[in-house]
Amino acid sequence: MAPHPDLMKSEIDQGGSAGDAPADVTRLVLGAGAHVALGPAPAASVGLLVSTELANYRWSIGLEGRYDLPSGGPALDGARARTSLAGVQVVPCLRAQGMWACAVALVADVHASASRDPGGGVRDDFLFLGLGARLALHLSLPADFALRIGGQLLGHPVPVALSQGDRRLFTSSAVSATLGPTIVRVF
Repeated sequence: MAPHPDLMKSEIDQGGSAGDAPADVTRLVLGAGAHVALGPAPAASVGLLVSTELANYRWSIGLEGRYDLPSGGPALDGARARTSLAGVQVVPCLRAQGMWACAVALVADVHASASRDPGGGVRDDFLFLGLGARLALHLSLPADFALRIGGQLLGHPVPVALSQGDRRLFTSSAVSATLGPTIVRVF
């Protein structure tokens, strides 16, 4: 197995031979992480992420599964709202100076509920789309592992909106953000 491109780069920087392995070898990368999300829910929510990508030293293309745990809080017109999100993100990236700059496209299902009183309310599932960008610091670790600490900002063309009769109870933000770490392993 060829050395991890980051490890090879550090060897080259420290006087190793550039002929040890080509820097443009494409590898499989698997990852798992956590994040805090703002925007899709009425309050900050905690989420989980699993990822798979094809990557080399300069670029990557990834597919991620994202789940934001249920989170609730005050909404419009005295209501309380609660949402959770489950989706898939496509993430093409370019790398420069230990940073990944990525485009992000999210397709998700948001399960939302809102009520003004304990006895009744509305519930619905929504298709939730997002487009935006991510910036992540990439830190190499031993044994072909790496830590990525990053944040992303997405715009949502159609926010989630729950109404009961003619009263709007909850509307998600047109912009959302996530911040968190991911551990990845290069194969």
